Amino acid sequence: MENNYKVFEINEKRYIYLSETGKIYECDGHTLNLILMYGNNCLLDKDDKEILLNNEDAYKLIREINQAKYSTVNFDKNEYKNTISAISLLIVQNCNLRCTYCYGEDGQYQDSGIMDVETAIKAVDFLVSHSISQGVSICFFGGEPLLNFEVIRQVVLYCHENKAKFGKNIGFSMTTNGTLINEEIEKFIIDNKISVQISLDGDRDTQNKNRFDKSGHGSYDIVTMRTKNLRVKGLLGVRATVTPYNMKIKEIYRHLDSLGFRKIIISPAFNMMKGNDFLVLAEKYIEWYKDIENEMKQNNFSYVKKAKLFRQQMKKINNAVTRSSSCGVGKNLVAVDIHGNIYPCQRFVSLKDYIIGNVRDGLNKRTDFLKTVNSNNNIKCSTCWIRNLCVSGCPFCNLIDTGDMHIQSNDCCEYEKKVFYALIEIYLRLTDEEKRFILN
Repeated sequence: MENNYKVFEINEKRYIYLSETGKIYECDGHTLNLILMYGNNCLLDKDDKEILLNNEDAYKLIREINQAKYSTVNFDKNEYKNTISAISLLIVQNCNLRCTYCYGEDGQYQDSGIMDVETAIKAVDFLVSHSISQGVSICFFGGEPLLNFEVIRQVVLYCHENKAKFGKNIGFSMTTNGTLINEEIEKFIIDNKISVQISLDGDRDTQNKNRFDKSGHGSYDIVTMRTKNLRVKGLLGVRATVTPYNMKIKEIYRHLDSLGFRKIIISPAFNMMKGNDFLVLAEKYIEWYKDIENEMKQNNFSYVKKAKLFRQQMKKINNAVTRSSSCGVGKNLVAVDIHGNIYPCQRFVSLKDYIIGNVRDGLNKRTDFLKTVNSNNNIKCSTCWIRNLCVSGCPFCNLIDTGDMHIQSNDCCEYEKKVFYALIEIYLRLTDEEKRFILN
């Protein structure tokens, strides 16, 4: 099988990354030469084995490399019965902004409306009954969830009143554009310890180009004004969406850092990228990651601490486990629309063919979805060296881009390979102290 490993040379040391398991080994020149000769040979003859047995390290590594093989996965319908630990409630399928890249069709998901209290409470009961986890989480999502603040209030109150009966620790989060935050909402967020993520794409020009209201007025000034107190208190995270209009990721991060957000996520709008955009995007992400590395080498850990995506990727590289999906989509997280229909995640809500259940009736199509998105059943990715890091990518993005949840576009594949190669190089340059900081 091709691409079962990748070789890295960092600071005059040689390392081998094993594609199937994600493990990284340091190896000497002789060991590496033997791996290059035999690492992709699934069958070794007697003479080969005698040569390799004189180098125990090479023999063990080559055996591990050659144990990797493509196989389909069978699912037990009860395997994921009680694994749900997080739900996104689409409190409102409508929005007061008209962002250029919105995958939810102006937040409506082709079905405008608001969630009523009864449906929201049923969703909470569904979560509790389908989870064996001690800790579960509810994310208030939209559209713009604060257009239906009263239902958010009722859900939080219901959870507090029934905490003893549920026997769960329920955490709350919210993704909002920030334009509707006022003193009352701010107090509610603080009193109930709701983790809030604001959508802000960078400086005034970038934000106003991407995120504006129905009249075309940019939202930068109102968002920064209404979120000031929460930012000063260190209570807000932020997510910036990168578009072809502005891919200066390092500059976006530094601007958001200057505004006092406690954590920063910078994520591409892949649906807006075409052709050469992917090459530029990879270059800009790598430039930003190297900037973070440089700040870390100068002991500026406060700057690095906020870079959530970078730290997530470092943890993924460090934690050598075999993965079957890129995220918890449909497995430990689901989304609930205004009618109580259940989807694998919030991105699928506009696609009625991907309803996997309802909060009133339970799940009935979940197993079929999980079979489909499991990367072990993906022939294209089975021979890719980053298959255990990319794990076939986002199923929704793939579906929109190529028509198949399994298949990423070739442009996106090349982007992922370039970025992960650079990330592994950075990981191998980190000191033990730096790794401890990143991984905590």
